Amino acid sequence: MQTFTEALGAINTPSLNFADTVRVISANNLNSNIDVVAHIQGGSIANGGLALLTDKIKFTINAKSYGAQLAFSNPKLNSIYNERGVNDPIPFIDPRNWLNNLNGNITTYSDGKDGHGFIKNYGVEAILRGEAAEQQQNGNHDN
Repeated sequence: MQTFTEALGAINTPSLNFADTVRVISANNLNSNIDVVAHIQGGSIANGGLALLTDKIKFTINAKSYGAQLAFSNPKLNSIYNERGVNDPIPFIDPRNWLNNLNGNITTYSDGKDGHGFIKNYGVEAILRGEAAEQQQNGNHDN
């Protein structure tokens, strides 16, 4: 049931918890950016929680998703990086991700690895690629 509600983009209990946590982090770290790193289902949870946050908080979020369940696309976020492995067997559950893939919002990365586990198939190198994309996007905000 939880996965079904996330696929529909519904706000569920994990999304409420995400939003509450981000609000607390934001209140305790004024003028700081918040890194949200999500793997597959975590992206759906975070996306649901984003709907409950103010635009001011959203603009402090650097969002990175790994896997094909969800790609962040909220224009209010400070930066966005979405990556799926070329052999990631998880389907695009949310139809909006097909559009994200077509418009280049998802980086498809191939390093010859197979499967779906985060560390095995994404790991440190994927985090570094996401951070590089974040720095590039944040540089673009300054112009």
